[in-house]
Amino acid sequence: MIEHDGSLSRKDAQSGDNHSFAPEIWEAVAAHFEGEIISIETAAKARKDRLATAPKQNPDFDLTDDGKRFSLIETGLYLRVFGEGTEGNARTEWVKTLFRRWFPCSCEDCVGREIPNANSSLSRTRATSF
Repeated sequence: MIEHDGSLSRKDAQSGDNHSFAPEIWEAVAAHFEGEIISIETAAKARKDRLATAPKQNPDFDLTDDGKRFSLIETGLYLRVFGEGTEGNARTEWVKTLFRRWFPCSCEDCVGREIPNANSSLSRTRATSF
């Protein structure tokens, strides 16, 4: 997990719990994702709105310029993985599943839990896709 202030699915560090899934934050972000696909523009608006809201909720909001750029890379990553390469257009349901099923696992929840090997998962996905 990559967590920082202004996360799409977690509270900020100031809250004392920036590792647990925060449904209220995710639902505010997911409200932007209304269609079957998430365009680059829609994803950028969701990210921009979250970064605008976070400092209002957290007076100690701390996200450097490098952190802001990195948060854009995170958004680009889910668009690329679940979309059409550089075109974006990520499948909304896939992105929502990522956040609802994978990201709710807090650090404590994952201790002692077997995490699937990403390479084998990707290989199985590739094998069933082609």
